Order: sequence, then C-alpha cells, then structure tokens
Amino acid sequence: MVSQVLLGESVTRLAVDGKWALVRCNWDSYEGWTEAIHFRSLDGAFEPSHGETCSIPNLDRHCHGIVTGDFAVVLDNSNQEKLVLSAGCILWKALFPEGIEILRGQLSNKRVGLYPSSSDYLMEMSLSWQGTPYLWGGRSRFGVDCSGFMQILWQSVGILLPRDAKDQFSAVTKIPVSERSQAFRKGNLAFFGTN
Repeated sequence: MVSQVLLGESVTRLAVDGKWALVRCNWDSYEGWTEAIHFRSLDGAFEPSHGETCSIPNLDRHCHGIVTGDFAVVLDNSNQEKLVLSAGCILWKALFPEGIEILRGQLSNKRVGLYPSSSDYLMEMSLSWQGTPYLWGGRSRFGVDCSGFMQILWQSVGILLPRDAKDQFSAVTKIPVSERSQAFRKGNLAFFGTN
C-alpha cells in the first residue's frame, strides 16, 4: 500500500486497467492504484486542494459530518449497513442520501476539528492515537505511518500537509537553528533530515 484514502476524500481517476484504476488524491496529489469498485462519482461534493483552508461555509449543506475522535459507528439509513469509520472520514450527503444515524462516536459539521489550531488539542489528539498499529501508507486508526499520522493530525485542525515527510519538510516554515531553543513550541514538527 502506498497510501490510504479515507472515506469521503476525493480522487481523480487517471487510468483504468481491467478492475484497477490509477487515482490521484485531489488535495495532496498522491497517486496510487486501487480496485475501481472502491470509488464512485459524488456530484456536488467538495474537497479542498493542498494549501487551501479546510473550513468551508455551509459545509453542513453538503455533508453530514466529519468523524472526529477515535472512531465512529454510523448506520447508513439507505441499506441499514453499520460502518466503523476512522477519524477524518467525510460523510458526504451525496454518499449517504437517505441520511445516517450515529451509533457511537462523534461527527463535527466543520471541516476543522473541535479545537482549531490549539496546541493542547494537537497533544491530546496525538496521545489518543497511542496503540494504533503501524501500517506503511496508513492514515487511519486501523493503521498509520509517521507521515500519515502527521497529515491526519494537522488536518484535524484545518492544516493540510503533503503525504510524505520530505514534502512536509518542504511545505512548513523552518525555524533557524540559532532560534530553535527560544522558538520551538508544543505542536511544532521536528525533522531529522531533509529527505
């Protein structure tokens, strides 16, 4: 697995080879192959591109909510199917036209997390992921890798980071070595190389 696309994240289909499709994640430009049955067109859905703010006015007109916290269990009212979803999954109304029922967990009707830009929230959220299994390319509570974890963590407060650590390093503001001891704060990212 190269990377995980969470439920509700938008992709562009680039090519099809039998039952496989090459897709590009629309907001971080990451590409990979998936079985074509794992995606469908959702007219009217919105997904920000890299660098855009995650909050959008009137998101609740298009979305039932975004999974916050650890997990959510929701009931799809159209087929009575129970879904166990990880933090970051987006429940577009176009995907669940008959609505949903939240059986466990919580959803936010805002694209950003419950405590936008709060270093305390980032620390609380990061500690809550302790015990999550390591999975190369993972971006969910079912399995996560280091750069996927940072991407999901910062996405929860409305900051979109690229998928890979080397690209995350390129995308963030650097703190000069001479100022690090005074400027380094809770929530800053630390890199141990440039690639």
